[in-house]
Amino acid sequence: MTGDALHIRSYAEATAAHAHDHHQVVLPLVGAMEIEVDGQAARLAPGARVFVPAGARHTFCGVGENRFMVVDLAAHACDDARIFAPLDETLARLVARADPREACAWLPAFRDALLPPNAMRPRDARLRRALAALDGSDASLAAVARQAGASGSHLHALFARELGMGPAAWRRSLRLTRAAATLRGTDLPVAEIGLACGYADPAAFARAFARRYGRSPSAYRTRFS
Repeated sequence: MTGDALHIRSYAEATAAHAHDHHQVVLPLVGAMEIEVDGQAARLAPGARVFVPAGARHTFCGVGENRFMVVDLAAHACDDARIFAPLDETLARLVARADPREACAWLPAFRDALLPPNAMRPRDARLRRALAALDGSDASLAAVARQAGASGSHLHALFARELGMGPAAWRRSLRLTRAAATLRGTDLPVAEIGLACGYADPAAFARAFARRYGRSPSAYRTRFS
């Protein structure tokens, strides 16, 4: 799989054990399924979700009439999420409102809710130090590399290998994810949200936000709040 995708599916017969090269999140809309992921089994019904990590062996069987929202997410080495979990308020709202016919508009919000940048758990200690230094900081990338104990080029290589993006892109992703959550959950002015997320220029914030979410901050708030 080359990118994220959103589907509505129904399941009948049990499937043979298999695995994907991408993460898959299954969100019940109607009915239930019995599912086992890497030896962990549960009955999945509305109000809960299952996160199937890339490479995890899993099998499942639909129960009665059923319909599920299935979100496929491109995998990175250090993504981290519980396999079985109840829906939180943000994810429940997305499930209730998302339109698969407009998947491109909804997928960034699903990725934010399911795999936010600050939930990543890198294996390399230098990368963990770099993420801590970047989070909420305007430190230069050279300074971040020094704090992490790596050269600039090596740090970029670590980011690319485990996160699929560079340090600047990760910091931008984290800031925009927080901006989107604030837009959905508060009535704060857009310019104030942008400033709190590191964008002193409202126009620069609007451009960066639109590149990630496909619409302006104000339009995003209207659509998703």
